[in-house]
Amino acid sequence: MKHLFSTVLTVFLWFTTLAAAAPLSKQTLLEAASAWLKQNAVFQQSAPDAAVAAVTVLDNAQAQAKLAIVHLHPRGYIVMSMDDALLPIVAFSEVASLTHGLAPSSPLAALLQAQNQRFAEILTQPQTRSETDY
Repeated sequence: MKHLFSTVLTVFLWFTTLAAAAPLSKQTLLEAASAWLKQNAVFQQSAPDAAVAAVTVLDNAQAQAKLAIVHLHPRGYIVMSMDDALLPIVAFSEVASLTHGLAPSSPLAALLQAQNQRFAEILTQPQTRSETDY
């Protein structure tokens, strides 16, 4: 019974965040990535000198959801969602860099495009309750 309650509560809280969804700016992504780097154990151990450098928005005209790559200095990257209704961190690497961009034929590009489509499908789901219902 406890597991059912926690599962229902988690789903309920997740859906309430969808009601206030909004796209995030590049500046907001940089700030969020910077804060995430400071508290992430992997980066604290493996790349404590990593700092945010730039943001590249992945172009997928078919998808309503957007993903962005936050490039890190001296190396590393974070793939983030640009919608606050979705999970913020999609993928990251503390050792690899995407200095020449993401090749359209690469496996990572295909994976991110598929994830972007899944996020777009989530965002198109109808809202069943308004904020005033809570």
